[in-house]
Amino acid sequence: MNAPAISRAVSAYAAQLSLGTSVVEYLKIPVWDPANSIHRRLAQLAKEITARGKPPTQGEIREVDRLAMKILDPRA
Repeated sequence: MNAPAISRAVSAYAAQLSLGTSVVEYLKIPVWDPANSIHRRLAQLAKEITARGKPPTQGEIREVDRLAMKILDPRA
């Protein structure tokens, strides 16, 4: 998930513990579930942004971040 929340988590771990990108193993990112509406929306949004060939808008970045947080913590 290319979301600001993920980038912040990786950066925080890497800076404090001198770790590389292997830190994502500790984030417990769930396996893709096509039955999960949040997973589907995140994938749809990523496809739309990629197909457009331009950087995401601030609104899209916020939505990606919100969806990523919901995937990582369904209580969020």
